[in-house]
Amino acid sequence: MTFARIPFIILALVSLFITFPDVEQIIQDPMIILNVPSFWVFILISVPVIVWYIALMYNGLKVSTGVNGSKLIIGFILGLLVAEIISKLLIYFII
Repeated sequence: MTFARIPFIILALVSLFITFPDVEQIIQDPMIILNVPSFWVFILISVPVIVWYIALMYNGLKVSTGVNGSKLIIGFILGLLVAEIISKLLIYFII
């Protein structure tokens, strides 16, 4: 799972060159962020990186469990959903 997160290094490097408006401007007009071209570049780079991350997680599960077919797909989707729900609940109750 750690190896699957390696593509996020690309996003970390790209984020060094992204400029955002001041927080006060975003609070006054949240839609101002859509007018920043570097934000759109970041979004266009983020989508393939996230897809790559999910593909690496899927292949990692396939290799580590040895399961194939619909059982693997259903297990992967359920695992992602349960992990997301648990993480959001923990964040909500801790904060």
